[in-house]
Amino acid sequence: YGWRSLTEHEATAYFELFKKMGLRMGIRGIPATLQEMTRWKNRYAREKSRYAKSNRAIGDATFALLLKPIPDFLKPLAQQASCALMDDQLLLKSMGYPTPSPTLAAIVDGIMRARAVFVRHLLPPRPLWLNTNRTPTAANERTGLFEPNFARYGSSYPEGYAIERLGPKDMTDKKPGLAKLHGGEEKLDLVGASQTHIVR
Repeated sequence: YGWRSLTEHEATAYFELFKKMGLRMGIRGIPATLQEMTRWKNRYAREKSRYAKSNRAIGDATFALLLKPIPDFLKPLAQQASCALMDDQLLLKSMGYPTPSPTLAAIVDGIMRARAVFVRHLLPPRPLWLNTNRTPTAANERTGLFEPNFARYGSSYPEGYAIERLGPKDMTDKKPGLAKLHGGEEKLDLVGASQTHIVR
């Protein structure tokens, strides 16, 4: 629903970026191409997607964050509209959310497509001085902390943060500046799809 779709080259570039991230994380069996990853993802969803209370808990927490700027009386409708935008019905079922009605899905789709046309043809190019990144490229020279320029959903670190200090408190407090990186992780094998990545 953006002002244009990604080109094949752009989509492949995104895939290669995250594939290299996965390889550096030690994830084995990552498909070689975007097309292979899509087939793997669809097959995995068909075979493994099941409802679980933990799925619903994660979904509710995600919606609570995404809908934080929305007035309370509009949040039920906004959540239904968000579900209507999800084209993965298996994902909805695995989280226990009802399938949106075809009417609502058509209305939301029409609104988003109209927005895309408006952005593409009627909005002028955004000037560079308005193109502000959420996170600056360098830390504050005085504090040594990264200070986000804006926080759409509320800031978890209102005074800024140091990347090496991010993570669970009980892991980062033992050795200042160092997070626990080993000791409970299992590698995700995308070929066998039989393991999960868990950091205890």
